Amino acid sequence: MKMKALIFTISLFCCFGICGQDNESMFLRVFDLEGNKIAKGKIHAISDTVLTLKLRQIFREVDAKT
Repeated sequence: MKMKALIFTISLFCCFGICGQDNESMFLRVFDLEGNKIAKGKIHAISDTVLTLKLRQIFREVDAKT
């Protein structure tokens, strides 16, 4: 029982370091198949069909089909 508690405590302390990291959005450039840039900005939201980027105060939605 003490061994389980020790392993749990160590695992808990390891998770604090992972969760405490800065979650700043990643800057991304999106290109079409011909190599033309179609969007750029920091990732705001991702779904199955739409990627939403934010550049300054402007939001841009990029369809997954394009």
